[in-house]
Parts: sequence; structure tokens; C-alpha cells
Amino acid sequence: MPPRVALYGHNVEVAYREPLREVIRYFISRGYPFVDADTFLQPSTEKAAFLSFDDSFASLYDALYILEEEGVRATFYLNTCCFRDVASRSEIEAYFRRIRHDGEQRTLSRDEVAQMHRAGHVIAAHTHSHPNLMRLPFPQARSEILRSKEILEDITGAEVRHFAYPYGMQRHFSEELRDLCFGSGFATVANAVPCLLFAPQTARSLNRSLWRLDLPFQYNLDNLCVDGRAFTRLTGRGAAY
Repeated sequence: MPPRVALYGHNVEVAYREPLREVIRYFISRGYPFVDADTFLQPSTEKAAFLSFDDSFASLYDALYILEEEGVRATFYLNTCCFRDVASRSEIEAYFRRIRHDGEQRTLSRDEVAQMHRAGHVIAAHTHSHPNLMRLPFPQARSEILRSKEILEDITGAEVRHFAYPYGMQRHFSEELRDLCFGSGFATVANAVPCLLFAPQTARSLNRSLWRLDLPFQYNLDNLCVDGRAFTRLTGRGAAY
């Protein structure tokens, strides 16, 4: 098992809430405290876990009680085009098609995001509309990143310091965009390449691995223990999923 484990998920519908609790309790019982990104990246940190969620599912707010009961603070990488109190029905439907989600079609509201922030969770950016940034001209990609930062800062009244790019593989981001992020006030950039938890964790590349709450616990745990660095160097893809 890697000494530092960065996990991410997506929606936390009702059926996934007890599996989420099981994950949290498993790592805490084995000496992995759940910490924020800044603490997770400190060289002195030995065992640590970083929990994050991508996209703007309303179920993330609905499941906050699990995190509260377990004493865990998470990071939420949110898209800003689809908050249900300002987005139209057609905009929300287009958003769910873009992220290829055919389950519950509810998004967060701005007030729920503000409440998540006040509860001590980290609100982070994930672009405005969840595009593949590498398919956009640089000025449009820049706007996607900075617009999400500005909207979330307006909602929370706090600086947004963390960013995760959509789709999360190496081919979905560039060093030019990474430089843009750090030049615009972001302190970390997170990916979603599986099987890189044994690789060095840095602010420029916070390696996260997907934990699928709809799949068996042992399946997910086994994937965390795979060291896919060589495979990723050769192919540019993750070694699992």
C-alpha cells in the first residue's frame, strides 16, 4: 500500500454512502489521517490520505453528513456552469451528457457550495463547463479555468487555490496550461491517472486514483496497490480501469 493515498470519486448517491463510510474507516484504522492537499504534499508527512470529489453533483452535499460523522474534510473540484439555481434545465442536461452521467440529474446550488465551504471543506476548481481542455484554443482553455476560479471565489468569499483538470489523464492537459494555473494563483494541480500513487506527489502533479463506490471494496484496494509508473511512461495512460 502506498504511504500516501489520494482518492477521488464522483457522485455519492444513497447506495454509495455506506461504502464511502467503509473506505474512510478502513484508512483511518490503518493510520492514514485524512488531510487537505497542502498537508498531504508536505515532505514530512508519512501516512496520509487525501479525499476529493469531482463534478457538481447535488449528492455531494446530501452526503456531507457522512464526512461530518467521520470527522473528515474533503476537497470538492467543482464545475460552475451548472449550478441549479442559475443554470437552465437544458444547460444542466447538456452538462450531464458532457460528463457522460446517466444517473441522478441534479446539480449543486450556489448556496450549497457556500455551506460546504463553511463546513470546513475545500472548494476547488474543475473548469467552468468540463471540456477537454486540449481540444480548445489556449485563450478558451484559459477562460474555462479562470472563470471557474472566479465564480467559486465569489460564492465562498475565499481564495480558490486548487485545480483538477477534466478527464484527468496526461493527454488532457499541457505544461503550458499547468504554468497558467500556477501563474494565476493555484497552489496545486491534480490529475486522475490511476496507479500512480507510488510516484512522487508534487504540487504540479497531485496524483489521485479513482475509488469506485459502485464496485467491490477489494477491487478498489487492489488497484491502489498497483505501481503503474512504467506503463504510464510508455503509453500515457493509467494502468487500471
